[in-house]
Amino acid sequence: MVVEYERRNHEILQVTTVTTSHQTAIVRRHHTMYAHVRLTGPSQVPVGQEMTLGVRLSKWDDGETVTDYTPTLTVSADGEAVCQVDPVNGEAIVSLRFTDPGTYRITVGCPTVQPATVAIEVVDE
Repeated sequence: MVVEYERRNHEILQVTTVTTSHQTAIVRRHHTMYAHVRLTGPSQVPVGQEMTLGVRLSKWDDGETVTDYTPTLTVSADGEAVCQVDPVNGEAIVSLRFTDPGTYRITVGCPTVQPATVAIEVVDE
């Protein structure tokens, strides 16, 4: 049995080859998405203050920045889409401002990348 990985479009497939004396079987199944979203930013921000969130697309296996595929990403706060961003050379900056205190779950992704979610606590000063 041999296990390898192969990229097909925007996903990584696990390819298993099993050989017997009579036949060879090749099984391909979804392993992960090629690009994964990585987010950087503060974990806490005051009410009404603009915050920036760094967005980077990284390769699934070595974490290097993805530059050969940059889809439009949707930014959601607590499940509601708030904006879209188009990475340039695999990176983008998102600016957000919250007017109410609380903890917000920010998710960035699209159907062809592995999304990422962070929690941002918005506090009264």
